[in-house]
Amino acid sequence: MCPQEKQLTEESTTGWIGRFQPSVPYFAPDNATYYKVFSNTEGYKHIHYVNGTEAPVPITEGKWEVISIAAVTKNFLYYISNQNGEMPGGRNLYKMLLESSPKSTQCVSCDLNQERCQYYSASFSKDAQYYQLNCLGPGLPLATLHRSSDDQVLRYLENNTDLENSLKDIQMPSKKLGSITVGGYITFLIGLKMKSSRKDGGLKMFFMLSVVYSSFYSSLFLLLHLIRVKTSG
Repeated sequence: MCPQEKQLTEESTTGWIGRFQPSVPYFAPDNATYYKVFSNTEGYKHIHYVNGTEAPVPITEGKWEVISIAAVTKNFLYYISNQNGEMPGGRNLYKMLLESSPKSTQCVSCDLNQERCQYYSASFSKDAQYYQLNCLGPGLPLATLHRSSDDQVLRYLENNTDLENSLKDIQMPSKKLGSITVGGYITFLIGLKMKSSRKDGGLKMFFMLSVVYSSFYSSLFLLLHLIRVKTSG
């Protein structure tokens, strides 16, 4: 049973506590204090340091969100966020030095296979000395084994080279990321998946079905747009 003085209660005035449920706490090596993801005063999901009855201390901030904590060690905290490139749909692995002030943070995955990989997940060994970095798109999936001390790639666990070679002569749908303004004042980020074309580039018209959200993860209504997109051969 968790002692009353170490319990943390999350409340919401909007009906939303977490994306689907409250995030899992990650304990520091002292096994008493911990790190947890929840909304800051501006409504963005960020990592907070919780120490007993003291007020939670935010250790990340900005107009972006932490998706999850990946691992906590004596010196470092690893987390997944959508901070890079102002892309809410992106997911990258970050590494924070806990003893620095202000906190020193580096993106481990941002410069790796930028065109192929913009959405990552990570799983760490029990002692966090090694981790598997999983690229989930928009290109072909890629899995690599890394050493935590210097984040170097030790081994390619899966690179899908055979699949990549098999698809070279197949016309695959293309995917474009962009934005669209509705009503002249609301801008939505969009992802377009279009059929492949080897013809010369030009303006083409597409119908686009949009799912608009009332919160980060709940559907509200659908919009149908006719948009013009410049395509290339």
